[in-house]
Amino acid sequence: MCGVHCDVCCVQADLIHLGAKYSPCMRDDTNVREAIVSDRDMETNSSCCVLNDGSGCVQTVEDQCSV
Repeated sequence: MCGVHCDVCCVQADLIHLGAKYSPCMRDDTNVREAIVSDRDMETNSSCCVLNDGSGCVQTVEDQCSV
């Protein structure tokens, strides 16, 4: 905890979700919040798509999955 109100510090986990190496204590940013919501929506509506060559799978939406 960085010593300020939780609304500010709770952003730390979201920054790490977006790929930050460090989670600085900072104010809530509308652009960051919108990016997080967008990522969560995509993750909610996606699943594992097995690649045609059987080499693995990727997380994607059904429209982008190869048939």
